[in-house]
Amino acid sequence: MRTCHSDRLDDEGNPLYPYDNAPIDTPFNVRIRKECRIYEIKNDNNMIYEHVQLQVDYDKSTSRTGIPEAHRYVRMKDFRPEIYMDKVLARNAKEKVKRFVENFGKFVDKGVGLYIYSPSSGAGKTLLASILANALIRQYNESPKFIKATTFFEEYKRAMRQSSKENPIVDDKLRVLTNAKVLIIDDLGTEKVTDYISTLMYEVISKRTDMRKVTIITSKKKIEDLKYDTSTINQISSSVRLIELPNENVGLRVSNEANKDLDLLLEGVE
Repeated sequence: MRTCHSDRLDDEGNPLYPYDNAPIDTPFNVRIRKECRIYEIKNDNNMIYEHVQLQVDYDKSTSRTGIPEAHRYVRMKDFRPEIYMDKVLARNAKEKVKRFVENFGKFVDKGVGLYIYSPSSGAGKTLLASILANALIRQYNESPKFIKATTFFEEYKRAMRQSSKENPIVDDKLRVLTNAKVLIIDDLGTEKVTDYISTLMYEVISKRTDMRKVTIITSKKKIEDLKYDTSTINQISSSVRLIELPNENVGLRVSNEANKDLDLLLEGVE
């Protein structure tokens, strides 16, 4: 599908188009511009970001990636360093993700990904990984695979149990995860680590690095504190670059702020 051209770009490098009659309720619009059929998202300033897919295609695409539904449309602007106590560290993390997206091809060339770390729940690790995934979809038409670490290992164990039954559906799903150009493993370190899991992790990461596949990992544990053997720890360390987030649960703070109106309703205040 041919895309349209615009000389105006946002801070993520996406083309911008003016749109005078943008609907208020829906962010998605399809229209014809210079005989180009384009997919658009409206922002607060009634500017349109160009995308190649129609809304229905985009929804199907993101749902197949496994990106959490709550984060399906998040962008760089949705990560707000100003809400952190350690604004400098949060700002640095955001800038590193932006630079990763801008230089995505160079990371692919070396098969190197990211390790997004904070010891705190609600620090924004999953949000930042989702922002990154959405940016790769929009800017490079990639199809990253996003999966929780516990689910990832369960899929492998299920595949091993059913391998003798020659279940093609399980095998195909496993192959898609293993061979995905971009694989995002969320919340690594929560799984119960056995010798089998440690060996499996080593084989997956080393194979993906050799194939120049990018692996993005989020975790509450430092790499050296993961309960894997030394070879696996070293393999992970050599296959990712570290991005650290503050040790703060800003998710709870944001949720409380967003739901103040509901608290007032419960208290009988209208």
